[in-house]
Amino acid sequence: MDANIKKLFPFTKPYQSHITWNVIYNILYALFSTISMLTLFPVLQVLFGKTEKVLAQPVYAGIGSIKEYVIDYLNYKISSLSAGESTEIVLLFVVAMVITTFFIKNLFNYLASYHIMHLKNGVLKDLRQSMYDKIIELPISYYSEKRKGDMMARMLGDVNEVQNSFFSILELVVKEPLTIIFALGMMFAISTKLTLFVLIFMPISGYIISKLAKNLRAQSLEAQKESGSLISVVEETLGGLKVIKSYNAEPSFKSRFNDSVTRLLNLTNSIGSRNNLATPLSEFLGVTTIAILLFYGGLLVLNDKTLDGASFIVYLTLAFNILTPAKAISKASYSVKNGLAAAERVFEVLDVKNEITSKENAIQKNTFESDITIKNINFKYEDENVLKNFSLQVKKGQTVALVGQSG
Repeated sequence: MDANIKKLFPFTKPYQSHITWNVIYNILYALFSTISMLTLFPVLQVLFGKTEKVLAQPVYAGIGSIKEYVIDYLNYKISSLSAGESTEIVLLFVVAMVITTFFIKNLFNYLASYHIMHLKNGVLKDLRQSMYDKIIELPISYYSEKRKGDMMARMLGDVNEVQNSFFSILELVVKEPLTIIFALGMMFAISTKLTLFVLIFMPISGYIISKLAKNLRAQSLEAQKESGSLISVVEETLGGLKVIKSYNAEPSFKSRFNDSVTRLLNLTNSIGSRNNLATPLSEFLGVTTIAILLFYGGLLVLNDKTLDGASFIVYLTLAFNILTPAKAISKASYSVKNGLAAAERVFEVLDVKNEITSKENAIQKNTFESDITIKNINFKYEDENVLKNFSLQVKKGQTVALVGQSG
């Protein structure tokens, strides 16, 4: 696991309940995504006139017969609900069942999103607070090496990028993979031969997408640094506008800004092109797989007779149901690369050790009684001593000025 992801864990501790509920609702969402597809089966059975009367509740006999159990159970429920009713009433029952399962699925999706929202916003607030506390705590010497614009870019832009990118990991490891796993499980139950055929193409798609994402993190880090440089140029310009105009330095600053904004344009265009390619590419690869499925599955229905029409249509809906989470995983993997680069810059500041610390058991004074005494103070810029063993006593009511050569 990346070190920066581990450093984020302490920020999530106050929101553990939101993480727990998000995971629970994502599991239920993934489960009902598959169930909602399966409820189409009785609809198709009714439409094709293939519904079998099952009067006794079927008994589950193990994973090997799960397909037969699910079909028999659905037929049993339909038979129980529609005893003595017309075909139109039966169709109404199964359509209501489809609507109910889709409603439950989307309700769980909303509840999962509700909890991830509180987690994301809470961590964003705590990260910003930690960044601000660190900025206040660090000595002035630190800012002689770091530009203010770069610090602002880290605190505002990079922290936002961490929020937007990293918490897609929860969906990346729970919601989308489980949706795929549940769907694949039912696809195996419907047709093992057809599902094994699908699995041949999945590693090929994953390999193509991973190749495109390979250099995205390095480019994102470079773009975020350039964004900090750009803000620094603007900050220097606004802070020293009078001096710039006095020395006719406008062309120099315009050139600096133009160079920086052009570099940023090239980087963001390159990153954007890779990001924009993720969804259409994964969709194209998915549809190509579906098209091959239509051909091969059609042969199984028409020639081998190992699949009936209703089962094949349900199988295709399950295969299509895999496309959306597959695209989400593809897009999230690109997004996480951006987040890793942003987190690296955020923790680069948060991990800085402050070399100036208070003395252990230092006395805290809240009142000023007689004088201020400084004893044996040393101070230097870089490696050059400016003050050495400097001592001073200022009595209450006195005004003392320290004047150097520049006045």
